[in-house]
Amino acid sequence: MLKNAKPDYIKCEFVKRFKDELGYKSVMAWPIFKKEESKLIVYYMIHATDHSEAPKLMARAYNNAVQERGPQMLFPGSENWGRREL
Repeated sequence: MLKNAKPDYIKCEFVKRFKDELGYKSVMAWPIFKKEESKLIVYYMIHATDHSEAPKLMARAYNNAVQERGPQMLFPGSENWGRREL
């Protein structure tokens, strides 16, 4: 099923499976680039957690390690990172 799939589909499937099958509360796919200042994504690092503060901490660590490269750095829901989940 994934052998001939496009990278974006594979990324979304991994995120979905981590949430649905493993039950993680928060799952994000962080792009890892070929080299500094490159926009070429070579793979995605999957960060899965149940801890409410972990997405905010991961975003800070990732953004400190990676220079902004354009719109692919924007993640849905990132405007809520750091807010306490009810």
